[in-house]
Amino acid sequence: MFQRGWFHLDVRRSELLPELLPVVRQYGPARVQPLSAAIVGELAQDARFAGLIVQLGPDSLDWLDKLHAKAPGLPVLALLERGDRANINDLQARGVASAVLPLQLANITNFVQRALTNSFVPCDRVSSTIAHMAEARALTAREVQLVSYCLGDEPRARVRRRLGITENTLKSQIRGLLRKCGERNLDALAKNLLRSALVAPGSELSKLFEPEEPANTSEITRPALSITTVRAQLAAASVH
Repeated sequence: MFQRGWFHLDVRRSELLPELLPVVRQYGPARVQPLSAAIVGELAQDARFAGLIVQLGPDSLDWLDKLHAKAPGLPVLALLERGDRANINDLQARGVASAVLPLQLANITNFVQRALTNSFVPCDRVSSTIAHMAEARALTAREVQLVSYCLGDEPRARVRRRLGITENTLKSQIRGLLRKCGERNLDALAKNLLRSALVAPGSELSKLFEPEEPANTSEITRPALSITTVRAQLAAASVH
């Protein structure tokens, strides 16, 4: 049972779903249903939901304003029929990301990756860093999930249940992730990611993922990473 990482979709053109759903469902469960007072209340209160994708319609902005009032931190992506600059600026002022149809799957993937990470570590700088790394290192959807779970301090047993895999499969997937990132273990990967997220804006994040020595992926059976210190650093950084 997935406790977090769900996505809600309000898409008026059903022909978009065959393209949209496979991308979203690589990262977590997706539910398709029009926005309503009940849905807005659920999205605001249910911690399972990582993000909302909505095709903008006549009443969408009203629902988004109500949702923002109740859950200002929930990531939202609005799909637009036209790239009208005024609409885009208006959405941006509301804290809503936008994408102009036809669908560009790279934009959807980027949003879903950021939203998933944000549901475990609610920090935009961390989400952006992981999205950057996912592109630079060609990470799969599963590998992005593993990074998010690691940063969220998720126990291995829970990760296995969520993904429906065995311990040996999990070990194999972690090895692949560590090889791509040039890290020795999940501790090192998490610390480098979070260090990169905390550096001054404008730094070249990709340079911070260059391994200082050849990777050794033997240390993958340790317990889930404790990020108490990291959370304190993020909290301190967020007030500046």
